[in-house]
Amino acid sequence: MGSEILVTVIIPVYNAAPYLKKCLASICQQTLKLIEIIAINDGSTDDSLSILHQLALQDQRIIIHNQSNGGVSHARNIGINEARGQYVTFVDADDWIEPSMLERLYSAIQETETEIAKCDVFVDGKNDGNRLNYPSTANELFDSQKCLHLLFTEFHEKHFGFACCKLYSKAFLDQFGIRFEEDMNFSEDVLFITKAITKSKTICYVPQQLYHYNVLPQQSLTRSYRKNEREKYDVIYERIRETLVAENIFTSIETSFNGYVFSGLVNLTLHMQSSPYKGLDLLKEIKEEIVSFVDDYPYVLEINPIKFSLKKKLYYQLLKKNAVSTLAFIIFLSMRKK
Repeated sequence: MGSEILVTVIIPVYNAAPYLKKCLASICQQTLKLIEIIAINDGSTDDSLSILHQLALQDQRIIIHNQSNGGVSHARNIGINEARGQYVTFVDADDWIEPSMLERLYSAIQETETEIAKCDVFVDGKNDGNRLNYPSTANELFDSQKCLHLLFTEFHEKHFGFACCKLYSKAFLDQFGIRFEEDMNFSEDVLFITKAITKSKTICYVPQQLYHYNVLPQQSLTRSYRKNEREKYDVIYERIRETLVAENIFTSIETSFNGYVFSGLVNLTLHMQSSPYKGLDLLKEIKEEIVSFVDDYPYVLEINPIKFSLKKKLYYQLLKKNAVSTLAFIIFLSMRKK
């Protein structure tokens, strides 16, 4: 039976009871029928496991793996290792996919003989509309260098950094031992994608929004600022750089990578709104964080900000002028207004 399975869908599940039925229904109703669905219950304390068992009775393609909590990377790796499909994809338990997604990505890989195919996402829960308009529906082939550039510069609906919304050759992942770093719980998707891109010659881009990313109301509360927040950024930058250097591609992609680092500084600073510090103490904390970051990554002041948003351009120009106090004050006012 294993040879008949075209795609394995891997779903890490942790306390996702309110969303599981919609997620699994969207997968079970795929137009591509020769699939298996591996749901890894990662130590859920709600009714997730019970719901999975109910759904598995309705569709024998659902395989349940139950384990104590080990994190999303560990769960995904288990799914990859146990997958019997020729290709694998990842779906988060609170998301859902269009009925044609698997068939569309599978067909794209077959037509182009690539190892990876990617579509765009639709961000459900955003206040503003995000339905993309495409000048053409034809598939595009991107070489590894262009893919890495897009990985470090394209965010939101076209974000290359999502491990989901992509289909990967199982043999390709096994050949190069591409797996998620289980000691990471921050930007692990970006590192996984970086490894995959550097080993693949081309990626097929399918210009359609076929994956629905669900922005949950509580997501803004799931990560509170901690004093060691910078350490997470340092780890991901170091590991991505090591991967690019090892594959002799860092020099050609360095400018885009530096822009990605700058975006991290923006996110890190804005995330400090959840810091326990208030008032002048918060301003001091923001200033120290910015100064420390720029000291460690001075090349963020040497990038070209042409494609930045207006706010990012202002942020960048203030950094260039060493106006850290002014910058901190503007950010503080912006956060208060928000």
